[in-house]
Formats: sequence, structure tokens, C-alpha cells
Amino acid sequence: MPRLALQALGWLFLRFGGQVFHRISGPAARRFYFLPPPRTRTNPRSSAPFQFVSRGEAVHGYSRGRGPVALLVHGWGGHAGQFDALGDRLVRAGFRVVALDMPGHGRSGGTLTSLLHFADALLIAQKLIGPIAVLVTHSLGGGAAALALSRGLRVDRTVLISPFARFDAFLELFARIHRLSARTQAGLVHDGEKWLGSPFAEITPIHLAPRISARALVIHSDDDRVIALGESRDLAAAWPGAEHVTVSKLGHVRVLKDPAVHERIVEFLLEASPSEPDPFAFVATDAPQEGVLVCSEP
Repeated sequence: MPRLALQALGWLFLRFGGQVFHRISGPAARRFYFLPPPRTRTNPRSSAPFQFVSRGEAVHGYSRGRGPVALLVHGWGGHAGQFDALGDRLVRAGFRVVALDMPGHGRSGGTLTSLLHFADALLIAQKLIGPIAVLVTHSLGGGAAALALSRGLRVDRTVLISPFARFDAFLELFARIHRLSARTQAGLVHDGEKWLGSPFAEITPIHLAPRISARALVIHSDDDRVIALGESRDLAAAWPGAEHVTVSKLGHVRVLKDPAVHERIVEFLLEASPSEPDPFAFVATDAPQEGVLVCSEP
């Protein structure tokens, strides 16, 4: 069933059936909470498409340029192509740009996905492509980066564009849109934490930030209607040594395309002067396997 139709059926059940079928309303809400929007499949500018497997699903990536690796991580409902303009600037600055379609997004496999799925993909990517010098993230990608950094991902510097600090806002928005009862909301959280294998509170960026040593630049627009500016300010305050930059009238997504934002990001990343890793290499196999990086058709 197409994802859009599945989401429509889920919306109808949660709105009209959740009040009656209490026992299954929580698990049903959890499934639709972790179901991304319909996929956007683009062809990001790339000189070397590749793929690997994370949690049994193929993750597609795109590499171009030469130099220290700059790994780009999109947010919920996003895709690697959103970083094309920033990627151009980073390549000119001397980085090897690696952008991923995260699990359940773009051309990558998977249906239900989460912050943990994103973080696992980042940790596997580090093992396969070698040292990652810098990390640039957007929205939910910032939370995935914080989780991965707390679990062993090593980078010199990271940029978080329009990040969130807590899950509360997302849960409240989802509950309001679908008119969930308090009982269904509680069921969503209970079933969601069981599915993830972790309490939400323990994987929130603001909880993880104090233990992260990588230098961070946090950028957020004052008119963001998806994630409030206060979220990123709180996150920056909790992240040791983080710098917060507020920009104006760039919304939640347009900020990714702004040339002035690109220049500020490059300036911050070049201050680290990271060493260049070994050349990017592929392992030739017939199909993607766990722990193996393979060439992919453009």
C-alpha cells in the first residue's frame, strides 16, 4: 500500500477509532508516529553513489569532492538532495562531501524509522568510509548526530541547523493533529519506548549534549514554524562550548539554501583544520550486505 494511503487510513483510525479500540490505539499511534512522510526521491549531485546496510535495510549515499569527509544528515521527511547547494560550497572549500538518504527516506530502504535508526546508520557509515572530519545536520538529523556522538561517533566539529532539544513538541503536535486521547498518547509513549528499547528522555538531544566533546555551531531561523527557536537555544546552552547563531526569515528549510549561512558554516568548519583521511574506497559485491560498502548505479 502506498505510504500516503497508509497514513490516511491511520489518521482515520486514530481520529475515529482510537476512542473505542483502546487496547490497540497506542500501538497503532506508535506505528504512524514513526512512519515518515511520502518519499522524495531525487538525484543528488554526486560523483560516487554507494550503499550499505543498516538494520537490514539499504542506505543510499552520495560522495563527491576530495579532502576530509564532511557528512551531511537531513531531517524527518528530508533527503540528501536538500544539501546540494551547501555541498557545492563545501567541495570548493576542500571537503569530500558525503550525503546520505537516511533510513526510510529518499532511495533508502525501510518503512518505520526513528532517531535510533538514523544514529545507527551514522555509526555504520563511520566504520565503512573511514574518519569523518565534520558533520552538518538539519532538524531531526541533529538529534541523530547527538545520539551517535554519545555512542562513539567521532568528529572534530558539528553544525546543527534548526535542531530540536526535546521530543515533547513533536508528541504534542502529533497528538493535537490526530486528536489523540490522553490514554492513546500514553499508549503511544509506552509502545514507542518498548519498540525503541529506550525511554524517550534518555535519547533526547538536551539530555545527551553535556557529554559530547565535539565543538558545535547551532543555526536557527527566528521564523521557524516547525521547531521553535527556543529549542536550539536550550540545546546550545546544554552543549559544552556550543555557539548559537540566529538568522532571520529563512524558515525551517530555506535556511539550507542561504549563501550567507553556507559561508558561516564553512568558516566554522575550516577552523578545525582536520587531517585528510585515506581515499574513499568501495568494496565490489553483488548486493549490499551488513558492514559492506558497495558501488551503486547513479
